[in-house]
Amino acid sequence: MVFEGPAIMVPIFAVSFGIPFVVAPLARAISKRIEKGAAAPDPALQERLASIERNVDVIAVEVEKLAEGQRFVTKLLAERGPAGGVLPPSQP
Repeated sequence: MVFEGPAIMVPIFAVSFGIPFVVAPLARAISKRIEKGAAAPDPALQERLASIERNVDVIAVEVEKLAEGQRFVTKLLAERGPAGGVLPPSQP
């Protein structure tokens, strides 16, 4: 099937002139939003974020202390001899 004549002109015209009518308003809306810029930060929100950050730092320190204690206990157990009351395996 070969497209010739006015039948092919309608889709070409629609694509050529239809896309700019859709894209142009979108581009304009996006550019207006960019020009507006970010709103001023809310002081209450800033304080809450700072509080969350401090709390996360405190939790990180506590987790590190727990990990250090676990490493210490693991080292002590590794250096310790056989458990008391357990006889070594007998050799024939």
